[in-house]
Amino acid sequence: MKRIAIISQSLAGGGQERVTVNIANYLVQNAFAKIVLLTGKKQDDEYTLDNRIPRKVMLTMNLLKDVMSVRNYLVKNKIDVAVSLGLYTNFLLCMCNVGLKTKVIISERNDPAHDNISGKSKFLRWLTYRNADSYVFQTEGARQFYSKKIQKRGVIIPNPVKEKLPYKSNVNKHEIVAVGRLMPQKNYPCLIKAFSLVHQKHPDYILRIFGIGVLKEQLDEMICKMKLEEFVALEGFCSDVHEQIKDSEIFVMSSDFEGMPNALMEAMAMGFPVVSTDCPCGGPAALIQNKKNGLLVPVADVGSLANALNKIIEDCEMKKNISENALKIRNDFSIENIMDKWLGVIGLK
Repeated sequence: MKRIAIISQSLAGGGQERVTVNIANYLVQNAFAKIVLLTGKKQDDEYTLDNRIPRKVMLTMNLLKDVMSVRNYLVKNKIDVAVSLGLYTNFLLCMCNVGLKTKVIISERNDPAHDNISGKSKFLRWLTYRNADSYVFQTEGARQFYSKKIQKRGVIIPNPVKEKLPYKSNVNKHEIVAVGRLMPQKNYPCLIKAFSLVHQKHPDYILRIFGIGVLKEQLDEMICKMKLEEFVALEGFCSDVHEQIKDSEIFVMSSDFEGMPNALMEAMAMGFPVVSTDCPCGGPAALIQNKKNGLLVPVADVGSLANALNKIIEDCEMKKNISENALKIRNDFSIENIMDKWLGVIGLK
């Protein structure tokens, strides 16, 4: 049985961390391989790891020190395949891969053309990524950012839909919901401005945004200045967010760029009518067939975003059709279908 190490800076946070845990759990639960997880220090609110998976807390965030300790571990334990999801651990694993017998697979989880990283990180990405044996991208747009040599060794694997998601209910409270960290990438100012236009036509609707982040104070000030305190709620972090939103009517995503957005995929799998920006590197467009299972609008276009939300509110037939078609995502991106692709890359099929 192959020995596989998965390297992750954290098991708490966003989609990248959840996919890491999903891969590890799936491999051990289906007895495909012996798994070990190499991580940074434990945190609160981590995704649940199968208790049969050994975890070594060994990342210190000192890159050279971590390269030495991880490389020594891979060699000493005769690891056949090492997989990394995330910028720091991608650097780390690629730097390990000099004279290493372990197959190294790294995965790009965001839009590399727009990801807000330092000049140092951009240089490290250019310098180290060439050392990987295989690459996993979430979209074709992400793959095309890299050199032809890297593209040839790359494969596109989107995220899986979370298992046991609830279905959207028929309650349809007059609520528009968004889920994601309060970060510049998500462009919540555009969403709030668009909602203010929607609210003028439909004053009984409210906007609820689930997530935490550095822009909370700025967004609070914006909401107060626009006198929307009673109609826009920043709900913070919510561990059962799907239960919290299932009675709402519309899901919206206003990002300037994304990889493969889990929140959007999950909303579709629940049966929400969704509105999303058609942002690079193509994640939303890979999920949404415009006007069939969702609506796509230009990035940072307040008017178009407001018009799309109004269209769904006002056109009941369109809303019903979009919701029904969106549900097909549940099967297309099931954990079984997505993990079958990962098994191929790892060499387990």
